[in-house]
Amino acid sequence: MSDIDTQNKELGADGFFVGEYEKYAWSNIMDRKIGTHDKLYLYSEWLEIKKKSLHFLKEELETMINVFNRLRFLLNENYVDFLEI
Repeated sequence: MSDIDTQNKELGADGFFVGEYEKYAWSNIMDRKIGTHDKLYLYSEWLEIKKKSLHFLKEELETMINVFNRLRFLLNENYVDFLEI
């Protein structure tokens, strides 16, 4: 993802690894100045953040699917009622 982030910055777009996430950029994690334990810590910390965000996205998607299914059900009921008139 770091390469995509770099390309976005070159094109003038905001990068993904900015602000509080800047320290998780691959170029920072793989910096030779950082020890192995620190690299492992940063990478595991990033994985935890990603896991939480994926869990949040999954919950949002499930909610949207439920709303969609409910609307579809209501539309089908109304369509049947309309045909009976």
